[in-house]
Amino acid sequence: MVRSTARRSWLAALALLAASTAGAAPGGDRRNADVAAARQSIERAEFEKALGALDRAEAAGGLARTDVVQVLELRALVDLALGRRKDADDVLTTLATVDPNHRFAPETSPDLVTAFESARRRAPVPLEIAVTHEARASTLSLRARATRDALHLVKELQLGYRRNDQPWRWVAGGALDVSLRPSDRIEYAARAEGAAGVLSETPVQRFMAPAEPAERSRPFPWLYVGVGAAAVAGIVAGVLLLGSGSQRTQPTAPTLEAR
Repeated sequence: MVRSTARRSWLAALALLAASTAGAAPGGDRRNADVAAARQSIERAEFEKALGALDRAEAAGGLARTDVVQVLELRALVDLALGRRKDADDVLTTLATVDPNHRFAPETSPDLVTAFESARRRAPVPLEIAVTHEARASTLSLRARATRDALHLVKELQLGYRRNDQPWRWVAGGALDVSLRPSDRIEYAARAEGAAGVLSETPVQRFMAPAEPAERSRPFPWLYVGVGAAAVAGIVAGVLLLGSGSQRTQPTAPTLEAR
């Protein structure tokens, strides 16, 4: 009788947790049919069926980070319900590495919370990625790397950027060169992809390209014309003055008076 009551309490906690995770995740998670099917199976205590749905969700890949975290939580929950403590501990160790400050819903089974705290104490340092930039004359070079990945969870690094509030563009790999134009505002970030989806993301950083230097103001063309005309007039006047001066100083022939 006691075991039956405990099982009913455990199943009730599972159902509450499945319902709470369904409302806690963003829209991308609610649209994932396999994750939704796993929750429904958990509510009906169909744990093997729930594991199958979670396997499909992970195999499909491309999950957002919140989706990945929810899949790990649900998988650990099912493993504990099936008495697979070692499997649950491995999953919770991964969860502690990916999301060390993970918070469970208030109605979560105490067994799951206790198992997570134990896994967090045993887990290696949390997963961490870093992104740096180097600006050249007309290029912004972005570089990303996984600085901490003790469990070797990262399968691929991706770099993303957007220019002046345009849509984001993501490129696989840890290196990306972005062309720069004067006054460009570049926002960039990096993320680490695991087998199922995004494991970690860096905060968005910003870079402002310098403005194009102002050109020196040039005099208007008519000014050059006026200066040229004045110079020509000065030369002509000088020639005329020299000519009139030479006429005044030219010697004249002497004259003889008649006696």
